Amino acid sequence: MKMRNKEEILFSAAENEFRESLRAFHAGVDGYRLDSITSSS
Repeated sequence: MKMRNKEEILFSAAENEFRESLRAFHAGVDGYRLDSITSSS
């Protein structure tokens, strides 16, 4: 039981980290688009 809880904690932590990096990636893409739009005009 304890081992399973530990695995669940590790999994949720990895999932949160993945979501954060994904959000940061999309934010970077949006920022890049905004920069290219403003610099071209």
